[in-house]
Order: sequence, then structure tokens, then C-alpha cells
Amino acid sequence: MRYGSKLEGEQEALQFNPDSLIIRTSWLYSEFGKNFVKTMLNLLQEKKEISVVNDQMGSPTYAADLAGVILQIISSGQWQPGIYNYSNAGIISWFDFAELIKKLSGSSCKINPIATSQYPTAAKRPAYSVLDNTKIQQVFGIELKDWKEGLATVYRLFKYQNLRFGISQNGGLLTYMDSNHKRLNQNQLCYHYTIGQSLSNF
Repeated sequence: MRYGSKLEGEQEALQFNPDSLIIRTSWLYSEFGKNFVKTMLNLLQEKKEISVVNDQMGSPTYAADLAGVILQIISSGQWQPGIYNYSNAGIISWFDFAELIKKLSGSSCKINPIATSQYPTAAKRPAYSVLDNTKIQQVFGIELKDWKEGLATVYRLFKYQNLRFGISQNGGLLTYMDSNHKRLNQNQLCYHYTIGQSLSNF
């Protein structure tokens, strides 16, 4: 199968298999892989000043929320082929998204808003990429989660990923260390353990 755009790919998929169910999403991120949130968290730690586009609007979408919607559709017993949209609720610019990530991280890095014309990319990005989720809500009864909830979860998990538990033993007692091999005291351990409990929400 060869096509020149996402739309053409979707159309060919439906033509090849009319029973296909396609879900479009936007501004996808998670605690895994490369994405805007993880890039920002790293840059905010490393840089004193960065620039982020302020004239592109969209709805950030947490990958775990999208996965939950897919599972809900599969288990609903109401398979209805077609093209659907799903994103988290809320509309924001990349700049405002970065500002909230900065607020969560407590970084002192300065973020400068810039126009898309000041940040050319190989792929042209739309100024407004907000999706209409009405169809997936009506057909499958999907409830949209606010994008800020997903961001808060990813930030907690991002911090949790930097922690390793019980990597050494001494006289039968477990020693807990962070990713820099620094021993954690009891208060630090309790804090990180609390963050880790959010994993049970998956």
C-alpha cells in the first residue's frame, strides 16, 4: 500500500478492509519514547532559555488515555467501522503547554513565545489542529479526560522512572538508591513510593 497523505492512507485502509476502525489523535505524548513533554522536561533542566511556538493550537493527548479508549471500544461489543477522532479535552498552544510543564517541574528556565515562521520544519504544521470528538462520544459513549490530568500523571511517572529500588543488599537490608546512585533517606523513599502508586492507575 502506497499513499501520499494520512487521509489517503485511511481511505485505502477502509477500501482494503471495510471493517476497519481508524482513530485519529493529536499531540500525543507519554512517559515513554520521544515526545514534546519529555523533550521539554529535559530542556528545562539543561537550558537557561528556550523558545516555543505560540501560534499553533491543539489538544495534548496522553497515550494511556487513548489506549484506554481503544480497549473500551474493543470490549464494548459495538464495533462500528469508520474514521473517528479522539483527543483529551482542552485547547492550548505549544507555548502554554510548555509553560505548564515548566510550572510542574519548578524550573527557572525562561520560555520565549515565537511564531511558526521563526521555527521552520520539514513538515508544515497546521495553526489549528483541534479535533472534533463528537462522533466517538456519541457512538461509543467515550468520556473525554482533561489534558492537564494526563500531564500531571506523566510528570509523576517521569520522576518515578529516575528511581531504582533495591539495587543492592547489605546484611539482608535493602538499600534504595536514585538514578545517580545516591542513597535515599526514609522521607525521600516515602515520597518516591507515593509517586509510584500512580502506576496502579493503568
